[in-house]
This record gives sequence, structure tokens and C-alpha cells, in this order.
Amino acid sequence: MPYRIAIGSCSHPSLPQPLWPVLRSRRPSAFVWGGDAIYADRFAGMNWTAVGVSWSDDGDEDEEEKKEKKKGSWKVTFPPPSIHVDATPEIIREWYRKQWEVASYREFANGWERSNAEGAEGGRVVDRPIVFGTIDDHDYGSNNGDATFRFRRESNLEFLEFLYFGVPGSDENESRDEDVVVDNTD
Repeated sequence: MPYRIAIGSCSHPSLPQPLWPVLRSRRPSAFVWGGDAIYADRFAGMNWTAVGVSWSDDGDEDEEEKKEKKKGSWKVTFPPPSIHVDATPEIIREWYRKQWEVASYREFANGWERSNAEGAEGGRVVDRPIVFGTIDDHDYGSNNGDATFRFRRESNLEFLEFLYFGVPGSDENESRDEDVVVDNTD
């Protein structure tokens, strides 16, 4: 059986996510979150005070030379930059919960039953993709967030909790059927 790796990013739990059934139908061995599994920061509008026109000098001449040569150009600041409010760890946790509640994502992450299951001894064999990835700015909880974000540790921990939320042995799965065997070795 060929191994497939699926890669995705930029997922917003409040928007339609039509690709999970497509990915599930491809039955990848692994899925890599390439960043922005959620958008925890909140858009708060546009910074219209940053819009304007200003004169920008070209070069390093002294003031007399600048006046003589009239070097420079007009710079227009438009469109205005957006304003984003950083997320707290509680908000980040809530957004990962919302992503997990997207039924098609949860079905993808929980895997699929293998046909002609061998070695299941009367039970079912479920193939589940290995899900891992990297954290990006919005996963941190800040637009353009990076390692300087004040909740970076908490953001990373919440991302790990999200990745392993559906893994057997986690609290979420204590009530799983006893006859289910999870196999990622194909």
C-alpha cells in the first residue's frame, strides 16, 4: 500500500471546511498541520489613523542638498493595517475545541475502518492518520505572533492537547469500544 501524507493549514472553525471528507477519502498515513490550525486572535477593525500621505527622502544627503535637489517621493499608506486583539490561553483552548467539534475533521482524525481486517480477532481495525504539525502566528493567538508572544508556552501546550485530543488513552476516548484496534503501521 502506498503511503500518503496530507498537508493543510489555515483552518477556521467558524467557516466551511469542505476538504476533510476529501482528505479522508484519500486515507493518508499522516496529516501535517502547516500552521494556523485556528485563528484565535480577534479582528478588531482597521487602523485608519495610519492612513496618510508623507514625504520620504531618498538618500543620505544633508538638509541643504535635499532642498537643492528636491529628492524624495510621496508615500501613500493605504490600505490601513488591520488591528487584531491577542487571545488568552482560555480563548485559544476554546478555538481548538471548536476545531475538534467540526464533525468532518473529527471523522478524519478518528480514522476509518479497514476492509478485510486481518488480525482483528473478531474486532474492528481502524486506520488513523498520524496527525502532527507546527504552530504558526494565529495558533499562538496573535496576528503575526511569534516566539515573543507572552502566551507562547500556553499556546504550544494547547496545540499539543489539540493534536492528541482524539488519540486512544486520552480522556476524550475513555469510553471507546474495547474491540477497536488502532493501527498506523500500514
